Amino acid sequence: MTPPSSSITNMKRIFAGLGLCMTVWVTGMQLILTDSAKIDRGEIRDIDTKLQINRTPEPTTTPRPRTVPTTGLQRTTGPIRQREPKTVIERGHEPIKVPTLAQEPTSERVLVIYAYAEIDDWRHSIRKSNLQFFVDFAIGGKHHNKSDVDYVIVVNGYTCTVDIPEQDNTFVIARRNYGYDACAWKAALDYMRKRKGPAWYKYFVFLNSSVKGPFIPAYANDKHWTTYFTKYLNNYVKLVGTSICCSKVYPVHIQTMFLVTSFSGLALIEDMLKCHEHKQTVIVNIEIGVSQFLLKNGFNIASVMKQWEDHDFRDKDRTEEMCRTHNKDMDGDQYYQNAYYDGIDISPFEVIFFKNNRGVNQKVHDVYSSMIREWGEKYSPNKPTGYIGKYSKNYILL
Repeated sequence: MTPPSSSITNMKRIFAGLGLCMTVWVTGMQLILTDSAKIDRGEIRDIDTKLQINRTPEPTTTPRPRTVPTTGLQRTTGPIRQREPKTVIERGHEPIKVPTLAQEPTSERVLVIYAYAEIDDWRHSIRKSNLQFFVDFAIGGKHHNKSDVDYVIVVNGYTCTVDIPEQDNTFVIARRNYGYDACAWKAALDYMRKRKGPAWYKYFVFLNSSVKGPFIPAYANDKHWTTYFTKYLNNYVKLVGTSICCSKVYPVHIQTMFLVTSFSGLALIEDMLKCHEHKQTVIVNIEIGVSQFLLKNGFNIASVMKQWEDHDFRDKDRTEEMCRTHNKDMDGDQYYQNAYYDGIDISPFEVIFFKNNRGVNQKVHDVYSSMIREWGEKYSPNKPTGYIGKYSKNYILL
């Protein structure tokens, strides 16, 4: 009996489908085996060698014989290769292989470096007021006795008329005024590394005196202010800031008056913290360069602003769409009046450290600054017993 033509057609389709599946499976296995061999030989490198990938070196000694217990025979095997551990993260539909970096310290110690200079210009009083606020409510304040945070005030130009409290975790480094903020931050890093050891700190905070803070609401003031930034850092996010610039001229980047990174993040970007003579080279090489370097090498950056919550800045199309839709004015710089999300102003409590030298949201800033100062006078438990002078053990002259 001859099968119906429809049954023959269906059987042909089934066998054709099975043949296609086998072809795809064989091709896939060939690609996997080829890539595995290339990874073992070190031919596949997904990121710059300057990121200091940890590869297990090939043994140089003669391998030991290995016994096969089921037969009692001995066989000599070649060296057992340990593949480099990798973590795959997603960027849209494209997987990114992230290398394993140097192991981070087990402690949670934080180093905070504050770049300061007293220059006789119209911003002098703002800078001085901001440093005083930082001393009173960042170094002092409710969590002043947190022992795993060290503070370094870098005084560029040797002059500082703000009293810095003398305590074990606070240092003053005086140096000549040159090279801009990154140069001062690097000088402090080098000194503290010699003093404390290369792996003493897990997190690093860099800021300058153009911002005032911390502004912490009462319901969130049960933790040290640094934790609201360090919590963003992980295997993928290597840099955190307060605000994002959506410039139409330059690529999207974190504004560098306030930056936070981790031990492994610092290993990636420290070579970029150099001294520069001109502000424009600072903008290109540090403010824009650091963010873009991380993004181009498969890492993410983060901001505490609500607009950028859970955002992946490696998704360039989505980032540009967000900027184009919500940050159209003032060339995407959100520290101008009505230049934040859909024309509102940034709140000090959203960014924690607020840039206050442009008159943005001035009344809100002034009132809350007074409110925090009044709280400090009544309830702050920290009353300094002495101040760092030129003969103090924590005063360093470079």
